[in-house]
Amino acid sequence: MKTFFTLGVLAMIQILTAVLVFIGSQAGAESVSKNFSIRDSKRPVLSAAEIRQRFTLTSQAFVSDSTGRLLFVGGSSRAYTFDGKGDLTVFEMTREADIKDLAFKMVWKIADSGKITAHIQQFETMTAAEDGGDPKLGKLLREEKIEIKDFAPVEWPAFTDGGQRVIVRITPGLADKTEEPIDVEAAALSFSNAVMFDNKGFHWASMDGSLEGRYLSLRTHKGQVVLSFVPFKGAKEIGVAKGNQVTISGPSGLKIFLRSADPVVIGSRPAKIYGIVDLSKKTARANSVHAQSGDKENEFLRDL
Repeated sequence: MKTFFTLGVLAMIQILTAVLVFIGSQAGAESVSKNFSIRDSKRPVLSAAEIRQRFTLTSQAFVSDSTGRLLFVGGSSRAYTFDGKGDLTVFEMTREADIKDLAFKMVWKIADSGKITAHIQQFETMTAAEDGGDPKLGKLLREEKIEIKDFAPVEWPAFTDGGQRVIVRITPGLADKTEEPIDVEAAALSFSNAVMFDNKGFHWASMDGSLEGRYLSLRTHKGQVVLSFVPFKGAKEIGVAKGNQVTISGPSGLKIFLRSADPVVIGSRPAKIYGIVDLSKKTARANSVHAQSGDKENEFLRDL
């Protein structure tokens, strides 16, 4: 009888302990994520050419107080890509109501060995060049040459005063493996709530609502871009559309990005973009845009 009692008590204690441990684990860990994966195949080492082709760069400002507690995140996030050759040079100017103006020039290099380096410079001011060339840079505030290891982001202290710290996080990454762009002859271009900017840090236009047509023209204070999925008179292949973004190559290394809230093309294959970039045709006011669309080539070009 004594032995039975002792074993019964021990069993009850074990059950009670297990229940308490379970309850404690549920109270202390509200979110649990478990992921088990097994890979049984080796992956090929990426070449420098493929890294350069797939390399992406995003930057965003984070604002904290003097203790490091996050107050808010900057309202704009910029994204840039290589064109598969040469270096990636970025001029970026950020103006937001709650953040001090920030001006950067960044030159990213991917050597044939695969080594990635970044030369980052922060300036007091940056003003656009009238001819569409490199912007005029003011006083140099800080610069640093950085070797990127493990694709780690760069945390750049951009501004500090008594109550606010602005940290710009510059994050390298790799896009999905690129495929050769294809012709999409039957489709019309379509954008919704689109934003247009370039690799020199300048905002071209923001457009509310939708814009659709076989041929599209966007004239801004920075110049005019005419686009189509199909060749037309005076056009040449100037870019690609993938996902919700069109990337356009302009003169002198200029890259123009047109990003839509909804996908521009469906599927994983990028689509060829044909068009014209004319930096001499501008609207009179900054941040203004004249949009035009059409489905018949002759009528569209006549009205440009």
